[in-house]
Amino acid sequence: MFQKLILPHTKNLTSSLTQMIKRNLAKESKKVEHIVLVSQSTDIYDNLALEDWIFEKEDLKEKSILLLWRNKPSVVFGRHQVPWLECDVPGCRSEGVSIVRRKSGGGAVFHDEGNLNCSFICDRSRYLRKENLDLIVDALTGRWDLPLMVNNRFDILLDKMYKISGTAAKLAGNKSYHHFTLLYDVDTSRLHSLLQSPLVQVETKATQSIVSHVKNMKEYAQDMNFETLVQVVAERFFRKNKQKHKHLRTVDPLNEAKFPGVGAISRSLREWDWIYGKSPKFSIKRKFVSSSNSVESKCDIDIHTDKGKIVDCHIVVTAGTECLYKFAGQLSEKLENKKLETTELISCLTELSNSCSCKYSAGLETNSCDWLINCIKNSLPV
Repeated sequence: MFQKLILPHTKNLTSSLTQMIKRNLAKESKKVEHIVLVSQSTDIYDNLALEDWIFEKEDLKEKSILLLWRNKPSVVFGRHQVPWLECDVPGCRSEGVSIVRRKSGGGAVFHDEGNLNCSFICDRSRYLRKENLDLIVDALTGRWDLPLMVNNRFDILLDKMYKISGTAAKLAGNKSYHHFTLLYDVDTSRLHSLLQSPLVQVETKATQSIVSHVKNMKEYAQDMNFETLVQVVAERFFRKNKQKHKHLRTVDPLNEAKFPGVGAISRSLREWDWIYGKSPKFSIKRKFVSSSNSVESKCDIDIHTDKGKIVDCHIVVTAGTECLYKFAGQLSEKLENKKLETTELISCLTELSNSCSCKYSAGLETNSCDWLINCIKNSLPV
């Protein structure tokens, strides 16, 4: 009725288990197909949609996929971040730079076509961030004379201090992906400019990015470009995984025949409710004073937001005309439930400005209503 279990002698137990693990890993290695996909697109939404499609649809027990891609100028922030606190949202829009919420955590990064993105998409049992980064460092230093290292935050550093790569990941069920940037010829002035929020005196519990010094690898390797990086990284990936048949494929992310449903994923990543509406709570508290000829007008602004909308707004005039006191109350009421959307906010403020009956107040060089509205504009991302 019962089968006896015969264990090896204790002294042989460790070696027996080690051999068994090695045999199982060898079998798994033979079964797993290692593939490199290079996206033809430079659209951030399409590339993230392809990454998500592979993660959701592919059988990653039998495949390990390295997706390589680049984008037109974009600011990409983590799933649990607030875009208005991570970048200059109005500045991005005026320059035609895409603003994107990804599905992994981590901080905000700037992409352009001088940046290579690497996504290691695999079964969770093979999720090894340090090994992935070491593979990249080995590939790059094997081709170019670059002083690279991986720090304890899983960043790749150049000259021990300049960040060329930031890591983020997603794990769900038995699947995982680990993706990161490789800066080789990025517009660093634009990077610094756009990854700087104009908002001040903000409070939040949302994930906030850590400011880092960056430098392009091309300063050390003049012949580095997208094509050579893809070739060098792919070759090292195949060699490390002992892949005899090298499957490097160029793909169109929006090929519905090959990736059915990927277009719907791309569209969902473009929606306001995903990019902005998933934002955690934050609050803005400002004080403003306008004085002239020893006459002062003062106001306190306290704005609370959640999911990209103003949920509570208190604008209190502590010194000024009676009309200005009343106008502050109207502003507070009208701004509640408004989206943190430039056109919606400007339309609301313009309408209120046109309806304001306050005359020029003593001590103010401009209409007191306009002064108060400018205080609001200086507090919000408009």
